[in-house]
Amino acid sequence: AHRGVEQLHLLRDHPDWETLPDDPLPEDDPGPEPDDRYQRVRRAIDRLPPKTKQVFELARFEGLTYAEIAAHLGISEKTVENQMVRAFSKLREWLTVGLFLLLFEEGGKIF
Repeated sequence: AHRGVEQLHLLRDHPDWETLPDDPLPEDDPGPEPDDRYQRVRRAIDRLPPKTKQVFELARFEGLTYAEIAAHLGISEKTVENQMVRAFSKLREWLTVGLFLLLFEEGGKIF
């Protein structure tokens, strides 16, 4: 959970953070079905460059720390951090706010 907060802080410092649009829905539109939302997020993750995707999945799906990922892949922790920032930046670009926030959901279907 702490790592997710840390990643949100990194994204908050992104120059476009304040201007990111919300994803408003008409009041009578409940939005996509839960399974469809997770499929959209999964498809976005699958679009990441291979190295970025690998680092992201080790952190989010396997729960590895940046130090563990760095040791496992033979790269520096700074490289892991940069890849995570790149992943979250791309995912934020490709997903609506509501779908993006699913990445931080504890116990979510995609994690």
